[in-house]
Amino acid sequence: MPGRAELLPEDPRQVGPYEILARVGSGGQGTVYVGAVPGGVRVAIKVLHSHLSLDERARARFLGEIEAAKLGAPFCTAV
Repeated sequence: MPGRAELLPEDPRQVGPYEILARVGSGGQGTVYVGAVPGGVRVAIKVLHSHLSLDERARARFLGEIEAAKLGAPFCTAV
């Protein structure tokens, strides 16, 4: 997968049921990782930066992204 990078020491190794395999990138809102569910299906996982977790507006924007992603076709949308 292009754009993958090694995990940094501070990166999570597990998010919920997903094993974190690689780092894709990081921006103002969060960091995107490649994860895998048990069974090996790979997914993209975006994690909100911890300093934004208490910011109601940042969390609302993040939740808005999740709702928008749910509207896309499953084959072209990572949720």
